[in-house]
Amino acid sequence: MKRVDRNKILVRHIVSLGLATSQKDLGAKMGYENESYFSQIINEKVETPKDFILKLKKFVPDLNEAWLLTGNGEMLVAENSTTRITEMVVVGSTEEIAVDIEALQNDLNITTSQLATIINDSEEYLLKCQGKLLPRHIAALELNYGEERISKYVTLPNEGMQVEVVESFPVLPEEVTTSPNTDILKYVEENGSELETINPNQLLNDAKVDVAERIKRTSMLPTFQPDDTVFIRFIKDKMKIVDGETYYLDCKNRPTMIRLVKFEGCDKLRLIAKNSQYGDIVIERTDIINIGVVVALFRMTFGDQYSELEALRREKDAEREKKDSQIDKMLEMMQAQGEQQSKLIDYITKEK
Repeated sequence: MKRVDRNKILVRHIVSLGLATSQKDLGAKMGYENESYFSQIINEKVETPKDFILKLKKFVPDLNEAWLLTGNGEMLVAENSTTRITEMVVVGSTEEIAVDIEALQNDLNITTSQLATIINDSEEYLLKCQGKLLPRHIAALELNYGEERISKYVTLPNEGMQVEVVESFPVLPEEVTTSPNTDILKYVEENGSELETINPNQLLNDAKVDVAERIKRTSMLPTFQPDDTVFIRFIKDKMKIVDGETYYLDCKNRPTMIRLVKFEGCDKLRLIAKNSQYGDIVIERTDIINIGVVVALFRMTFGDQYSELEALRREKDAEREKKDSQIDKMLEMMQAQGEQQSKLIDYITKEK
């Protein structure tokens, strides 16, 4: 791997941490106001400034200089067997890390509003975080006040605990995807560090997901399929739901379910499955324990089996409707014949 490739990998890593929004933004934060000059540094078109690595280490304290310069070793160097790189996930636990926020604020002499600005999050989040911050929050604090000062208030994961770095993925711009004969892999390899990136983990954080559930039933085909994973954000005020919208419901005496919800008067709700093989359910509003919205869906299987089932179901529904229509016509004919017979009987009776 060439030095230029390692530079680009490092830039993508810093962007994935949320410490910069793009290569241009990173350059500005490092003091390189000239975007073109910073791009030339990254692409090895000009001599690397002597303080370049020092500036990079302000963003990534555990950067392995030998890796960046020669390619030897790993990109990150662990400290006391626990990597302080902020975009890490502790396997088997949540990503949040315990922080003595009150003591930290007192030491830094900052308000909750100021702390929210520094970590690029809301005051509401800080009031509800129960003394735990995300790794990107800690990274922002360390960037502003230094690792040594912040580390006194941070309880790191247990020593020796397995960690893994969460990757971000480059987003292909429309002008590239619509351009014929483009070698996409080559384009990403050459321009990846300058592209917008997506961190799936960060997307879910931004969506404020409360729980996830794997779909097992076919009641909401074709929108939700078995083995889909849905990510749910609960609604605090259960009265603030919209007639005709789809919700995730946790109800008394029933399994969890996703249904289209229709209002029936003031006190009842009709829960409607998309799959007509499942009947409607009518519940009292008071039966709802929790209600939420599906904010994201993760699907790994893309077979046509459920589409085929849905097509078959629709075909059967069409046949059933056709038969029902034929029966209705027969009943109408019988009713008409009955009326004619009644008139005939009345006429004969009158003649007698």
